[in-house]
Amino acid sequence: MQLLDKLQSLNVSGNLLGSIDVLRVICNLGQLTNLILHDQNLGLSNPMCNTSYIDEVLIMLPAIFMLDGQRVRGKGSELFKLCKEMDRVLNCLPVARTGNLNDKKCTDEEVVVTQWIVDTEPKQDKVLDSEEQLSAMLASCKVLSQKGEEMLADAKDSHERR
Repeated sequence: MQLLDKLQSLNVSGNLLGSIDVLRVICNLGQLTNLILHDQNLGLSNPMCNTSYIDEVLIMLPAIFMLDGQRVRGKGSELFKLCKEMDRVLNCLPVARTGNLNDKKCTDEEVVVTQWIVDTEPKQDKVLDSEEQLSAMLASCKVLSQKGEEMLADAKDSHERR
């Protein structure tokens, strides 16, 4: 591994890596800051990517700043976290269209987002129905906006402390 001590970026997508344990051989690469296990651009992945591997990788490889093309540490990582949270909330919507919210565990914010879709009883007053839908959507936007503001404030505070 001595020859690789200056390695900064490594793409091992598409190598059939089955568990996080196979990454132990690169733990001593202190310069490694960019690791790709799942490459969306090339459509290549590893079996381990079908699990919740990200937290384990970040614990095992503390120097990693970019994982699978996303900033996971340092400047800009808060934005990726916010986008993931928004994706998680939006992914609840297809379940809501079926009317079976019990099929998937949704948080209170996700229920607010989906209420306007789930309500399948026909309304005679289309204007009232549209107002209710808009109110539900605005409520969900407000929740997501507050989360975003909190994350930006935290990032600003941590930046100013440096």
